[in-house]
Formats: sequence, C-alpha cells, structure tokens
Amino acid sequence: MNEYKKVNIKNMSLVELGRFLESLEEKRFRADQIFRWLYQGVYDFSDMTNLSEELKRKLEEIAYIDKLEIIRLQVSKKDGTRKYLFKLRSGNAIE
Repeated sequence: MNEYKKVNIKNMSLVELGRFLESLEEKRFRADQIFRWLYQGVYDFSDMTNLSEELKRKLEEIAYIDKLEIIRLQVSKKDGTRKYLFKLRSGNAIE
C-alpha cells in the first residue's frame, strides 16, 4: 500500500466518485460502471469485469469497498421484526 490512507468508495456520491476517478486520470463514466457493480452487491474490484486490469490494480492499492458484516440477527417471534448487529471495519459494532 502507498503512504496514503485507503479511501472507502462506498462513502462517495456518484459525483464524488467521478471526481476521484478523474484525479486518477480515468474517465468519469467509470464511476457509473462502479456504481452499478456496487448496486449489484459486488464488493471486490477484481469482479468488476468491465474495468481494465490496470484500473482494478490501482483501485486495490488506494481504495476499498466497505461491507457490513452481520454478527447477529434476532427475529421477533411476535411479528417477525428483524434486528441486526453489524461489525464495522473499525472493529466497532452497530445495530
């Protein structure tokens, strides 16, 4: 990894992602492609088949896609309400 902290592209809006990619000398339309992959639940750059291998490598070095990990799921017997406990990348947990 380089000297910079990796950025979470999941926190970016489409406009912000477009600017980010332009700062990497990539075309802005790549942001649309990446957003479509995120919408489909793809969390690994290597699975984004319409991105160049060079761009995938570049993104792996400087970015990540945050994904919540389910620690626990409770389902109410009364009404089926679901309550999730998620683990964050930081190690903290949220409901």
